[in-house]
Amino acid sequence: MRLFRRRQRSLSASAEGFRGDLPGLEITLLSGPDEAHHNQLFFYNFFDRQGVLTWRTLLYERCRPEDLDGCGLAIFSRPRFPEVPALLDRCRDAGVPALVMIDDNWIAAGQEFAHFERLFTPGRPAFEVFLDSLRRADAVLVFNPVLEAEVRPWARRVIRLPPNIDLARFAARQEKAGYCAVVFYRLHPELGSFLGVGSGGPPPLPPEVPQRRKERLVRALQNWPVGIPRMWEDVLRYHYIKGLHRAWSEMGAELEKGESS
Repeated sequence: MRLFRRRQRSLSASAEGFRGDLPGLEITLLSGPDEAHHNQLFFYNFFDRQGVLTWRTLLYERCRPEDLDGCGLAIFSRPRFPEVPALLDRCRDAGVPALVMIDDNWIAAGQEFAHFERLFTPGRPAFEVFLDSLRRADAVLVFNPVLEAEVRPWARRVIRLPPNIDLARFAARQEKAGYCAVVFYRLHPELGSFLGVGSGGPPPLPPEVPQRRKERLVRALQNWPVGIPRMWEDVLRYHYIKGLHRAWSEMGAELEKGESS
């Protein structure tokens, strides 16, 4: 089965089919406020790898139903807002396929975490909107097998893709942060302990071989609901220290001269 440009064609149930049919679609991504990080991780990184795509992002609160007319696919990212039902109605009436994306287990959240009880328990408006969107969407998009099992009883069809976390981008940003830390240290040496650099230079760079093994491991485990925050911290800190060393090699002599004067 193939992803369709109009409702007469059915959504693919496989990740391969989903990827294969995206090029050429005009996609509208509907999002809540302050959720740019979800969009970046789960859509923008993915879109960048798919070749030629035409897409735009609209906030739920600013999207008019008629804004969905003519698009090839409407993606409802983390839908829990009061505008969602009317927008789903428009997709149905206009023949626009609707895809729901969820990356948090809201079905269990209200029962397991007191903080979410006011949002994600039966009868709460946000939770009921979310469940309704799962039922009505042509397919639900998830990124790990546990969430896939949770939403499957509610959804017509479930598509599971691997997360689109681009480690290279995070690594480059961390290296840049390390470089900038040395620049900042030049202006405020009293903050050296906070920045991770001192008069003797940055800490030793960890060995490269174990680092590469850790990077392969976190890439493999990002598809599974396994929490490894310490390993992610170690992986990214390597690149921060690498940036410290690069900057120190370029400015270290000047720094040491300034401290000795």
